[in-house]
Amino acid sequence: MDGARPVGEPKAALVALFDSVNVRYRTGRDGRRPIFDHMLSRTLRRPRDVICWLRSSAQILQDRPGGLSRESLADTDEVYSKALKQEFVDEMRPELPQIEEVLKAVSQLRKLVFEQQELQDALVQRGVCPNGAAAQIVCKALLRFSVLGRQPKSGAPNFEYQVSGYELIPSDNLTLHRGLVKALGIS
Repeated sequence: MDGARPVGEPKAALVALFDSVNVRYRTGRDGRRPIFDHMLSRTLRRPRDVICWLRSSAQILQDRPGGLSRESLADTDEVYSKALKQEFVDEMRPELPQIEEVLKAVSQLRKLVFEQQELQDALVQRGVCPNGAAAQIVCKALLRFSVLGRQPKSGAPNFEYQVSGYELIPSDNLTLHRGLVKALGIS
């Protein structure tokens, strides 16, 4: 390792990229979290997703001499969100050929957290699914691929990549993966 510097912890490397250890992610008290945690919340925590998010950051850096800032995170999230959406479309299309129409129906809800019935109704209304039973099958596929997760009454959402094997219960609220929010135009 002649002349090579060790990179160190991933969190330290990210802090070196940005101008602050923490990032504001919501308004109000305690609306801050470490940049590393922010990045992981946007990905599926797979190495390729983390690399893609970092490449998105690098893309923004090329457009902004002087380095990235907390404000650049929103732009990074937007670039990454589009890439993640395309990856989901590519991965799901063999099983769910109408995935792009399904994502339009999710986008049409304009909410991060929603009831299953709301999505099922939107899928039927858009003509993506012929009935509620078919819409429920689509919801299960979205959960299996972690496009959607279960949102408990309190606490963090549960996605398939974190907790596998749970069954869809009709009373469960669903939440869109945070990495897709910008690509689907949900605020």
